[in-house]
Amino acid sequence: MGIVVIRADASLQLGTGHVMRCLTLATQLWQYRAEIVFVCLDNPYNLSEIIEQQGFKVKIIQNTLFERDKVDTDASQTIQILQQEYDGDIDLLIIDHYHLDIEWERKLRPYVRKMMVIDDLANRRHDCDILLDQNLYHHMEKRYEQLVPKSCIQLLGPKYALLREEFVAARGTIRRSFDQISRGLIFFGGSDPTNETTKVLNALIHTNECSELSLDVVVGMANPNKDQVRKLCKQNHMNYYCQIDFMSELMVHADFMIGAGGTTTWERLYLELPSITIIIAENQREMTEVIAEHGATYSLGWHSQVKEEMIQDAFKLFINSPDRLAEMSKRCALLMGYESGSGERHGIGWSFAFD
Repeated sequence: MGIVVIRADASLQLGTGHVMRCLTLATQLWQYRAEIVFVCLDNPYNLSEIIEQQGFKVKIIQNTLFERDKVDTDASQTIQILQQEYDGDIDLLIIDHYHLDIEWERKLRPYVRKMMVIDDLANRRHDCDILLDQNLYHHMEKRYEQLVPKSCIQLLGPKYALLREEFVAARGTIRRSFDQISRGLIFFGGSDPTNETTKVLNALIHTNECSELSLDVVVGMANPNKDQVRKLCKQNHMNYYCQIDFMSELMVHADFMIGAGGTTTWERLYLELPSITIIIAENQREMTEVIAEHGATYSLGWHSQVKEEMIQDAFKLFINSPDRLAEMSKRCALLMGYESGSGERHGIGWSFAFD
């Protein structure tokens, strides 16, 4: 049995994607009999309760990483946890954090056997044995050439996407037909810091086509506008869900989705779900543009430039273009390495992380 420590945070600024994808990875590593503990910052949106509900330990550090000089404090508190809890006997340390880089990693290196970084920015150096970037970029095979050691194992591209088992199982249940568009799904991540959910709802309720559809609207517990969203849904006969564990079921039954360009991107591509994407974070920009170039999503661009009229036009285009949606669905599958309606995904063999 190996001991795995995961350093990841969720907050209004960072969103929930880092912790959620690490939970997916933790579940996969647990199958290799790993003992797993999360190290997270103390803030109201850190998802510690959800992590514990999944059966994993959480250790809280009292710090903030939004100032550069706080990195040393973060490293020292993390080291203290490793020493007190496990006497520094850690098989694998996983870091999924935009505010941590080679300086933090070198401080932790003496206390762990192997170190893994999950990244998608490729904007800083790392001292790691394994690097995972599940996203799609132009020339992605060269993005980390000068940023990681030559011995580092690089897992790059959508074939390494961290997908929860519910999505893997759901793929075999896809029976989607675009003869009649009847159901849509709206989800902008766990926190939706720019409140795109409300913007989209306000746009759709002013279209005639909306009244003929069943719309599922999902928010996370970290969404500060969830009460406003719930009220809008109730007033307009839409289905409202908060912090659910059956997203794959909603995706399988949806004909299209409107959402952000975050980690949910790979879930909807894997389930061949056509989508309209609004970019709400800088790290989503290039990835969304490349996916749109492949015809696997319809991008409206940067959130502050997206007006309600643009959402309405895109929505009407989807509703009235079943052939377009069918083609987009096929391109989703191809981008993930499958023929539409076929193929079987196999998870990454994580046993090498403990070799």
